[in-house]
Amino acid sequence: PNKRHLGQMWAFKYESKCPGIDVHADFAAINTNFWITPTKCNVHYDEEKDIGKSGGMWIWDKGAPPDWDFNKYNGDDKTEVIKYLKDNNAKAVYVPYKYNRCVLFDSNLFHKTADVNFHPGFENKRINVTMLFGTRENTGVEPNDMLEVKNLKESVTKPLNDAK
Repeated sequence: PNKRHLGQMWAFKYESKCPGIDVHADFAAINTNFWITPTKCNVHYDEEKDIGKSGGMWIWDKGAPPDWDFNKYNGDDKTEVIKYLKDNNAKAVYVPYKYNRCVLFDSNLFHKTADVNFHPGFENKRINVTMLFGTRENTGVEPNDMLEVKNLKESVTKPLNDAK
């Protein structure tokens, strides 16, 4: 069976100026976000660097622990998530907003939308399309996949005369 089937998909149109979606993880293996509003609609668009300075995304290098349930890593109370990230010296990378940009990452990693500040008007509002593939198991990568990768690496690194 296809372990990376599309499980959920949605589009979200933000208010012109609003807080981003707070830190969370998703119940999926792979998260795909893409942004379809022109970068110039971003009030903090930097022409020189050709990027938007609001509406991007923060992604941490730590995922939700395997024993946490959905409500613990995706609920309204972020106290334990923030504590977990601090206690584990988690580092976040910022992906700046840019029109037609696609961000693909392990859905188990904690992430959040940066605050949004786009020009007023319906046509200027930030639109995010999200697609979640597969299901979360442990860190988002199924154990069988890890075994397949290990076996493939071993077969590639064997000397030619040992390969069968």
